[in-house]
Amino acid sequence: MELLDCIGNSPLVRLPDDFTKTDATILVKLEEFNLGGSIKSRVAKQMIIDAEEDGRINVKQPQSVTILEASGGNTGIGLAQICAMRGYKCILTIPTNYSEVRVKILQSMGAEVVRSDASTGNDSHFRKAEELLGQNPHYLYMDQINNPSNVKAHYLGTGQEILLQSKSQIDYFVAGIGSGGTITGIGKAIKEKVPSCKIIGVQPTGCDVLNGKSIPHKFQGFAIGKIPKILDVALIDEMIDVTYEEVAEMKNHVSSKLGLYLGDSSIANMLGAIYLSKDTAKGKTIVTVAPDGGRNYDIKID
Repeated sequence: MELLDCIGNSPLVRLPDDFTKTDATILVKLEEFNLGGSIKSRVAKQMIIDAEEDGRINVKQPQSVTILEASGGNTGIGLAQICAMRGYKCILTIPTNYSEVRVKILQSMGAEVVRSDASTGNDSHFRKAEELLGQNPHYLYMDQINNPSNVKAHYLGTGQEILLQSKSQIDYFVAGIGSGGTITGIGKAIKEKVPSCKIIGVQPTGCDVLNGKSIPHKFQGFAIGKIPKILDVALIDEMIDVTYEEVAEMKNHVSSKLGLYLGDSSIANMLGAIYLSKDTAKGKTIVTVAPDGGRNYDIKID
């Protein structure tokens, strides 16, 4: 087995009924089991492989390759890992209000981190990446919010795994929206096999993701303030709002009752699924994803 083979085939687990307090079946795909610790390692792998195969990356001269990406952390970790394996240079733009732990992790993998001013908007790191690209046109900008490889990773990988693991018994799929790749890729895969399945998005209260509107919020990677090119808005049947306070409370509950220490986006997705189960999805099967664990957000590194 090679290192890249450790990306994918994450477990799909059922939340206990005495935890959800509902008669619905809620299944959660635990993506922290991927190499790199998150769902974004799938995207990083697909983007790099596709660029190598179509010639945008010269694999015979890895020292000449500079990969650029705007990332809140998880995609960056995936890219940094693969660039380290391949011998490519990696530059990542990250907002100033995102986890310092991730910055140190990325730097330890050899990536160069450029901070963007978060006070200028939730999309500051994307604008910073575009600025760097303008100054250095030879960089290869992965551009995850516009890169079809993002959707491809979830359509061919995560979505097919979910269908296999659930035996295609899915009534609802629930996921937060950042780049749009997860909900679009998985949603398309599920819809092709189970047309009746409803696709539900999760967003911070006060944001309107489907119209590209965002207010300042604490969710890293959600509601970036623009409509990603790869997001298939028509695929989404409904949006569910969650507050950071609700997520913080649920996070403690998940840790103490289930022994799962998850990131905020994972908790937000689970909370969205639970809300749905108590409303329109009573007695149904709901699938969601836990994009990552919580360690890279809270643990302090000296």
